[in-house]
Amino acid sequence: MKITFTNTAYVHTRERLVLNKGRWNKRLALQVRVGIIEHPDGVVLIDAGYSPEAISAPGRSPMLRAYSWAFSPELLPDGDPIEALSQMGYTADDVKAIILTHFHVDHISALARFPNARLIACQQTFENVRTRSIWANIHRGIFPEFLPNDMTVRLENVFDKPQVNGPLGLGLVYDIFEDNRILAIRLPGHAEGHFGLCFPQLERPMLYAADVQWVTAALTRGPIGYPGRLVAEDPHAQRESTAKVAGFARAGGDVLLCHTPEMTAYDRKPNT
Repeated sequence: MKITFTNTAYVHTRERLVLNKGRWNKRLALQVRVGIIEHPDGVVLIDAGYSPEAISAPGRSPMLRAYSWAFSPELLPDGDPIEALSQMGYTADDVKAIILTHFHVDHISALARFPNARLIACQQTFENVRTRSIWANIHRGIFPEFLPNDMTVRLENVFDKPQVNGPLGLGLVYDIFEDNRILAIRLPGHAEGHFGLCFPQLERPMLYAADVQWVTAALTRGPIGYPGRLVAEDPHAQRESTAKVAGFARAGGDVLLCHTPEMTAYDRKPNT
């Protein structure tokens, strides 16, 4: 099994907004990763990334336009999941499943391109999105317009998967394909239903901790102050999740975050 991450966009920000005691005068270009897993059962994506559907497509809601203006992501056409798949010899039809770590725009906006893929996510979060007001969803950074109309029948609850013991102190996790290759771990705090993915069969176990923090240094530097912490669903839970991820790293595991600016061994280089 091979895991590759493609960067769909850069989001430019100040270090102080994503790192405790960070510098206001240091600018960061945060990546927005999508994972491409070449699994024995077929191609599996981790999230769907930023896409033109969120940034420039006609018919976007006024609130989505405001959101796009506020974050101003710099889309990377070569990092688009469809383009990355093509360069790897695959098409959208080869994607058998998409694992959604949470429902924020930068993780779901390209879902419409994969109409046949199973969707693996937190069922309770999806039910909450369906039943609450549009304003309550927007307050949480969720725009239901990106969720497929047939999601009810395509969705598999990640937390209904069999539970097993994860490596390096992770405790109970969820074996998504019942083969001990991709394990989901609850990492609450950043967003409703947020979880990470552990890959225990790699030469060195790797934990993709999604948005538990935005930069690696934040795993050990303490909680983010204002205004950065305002986007957290539950700041206390986020601190506990961060500590769990940091513990995994101390125990010898690799940790990868969705938005950290640095390139890693798992990142796909453009045009390769």
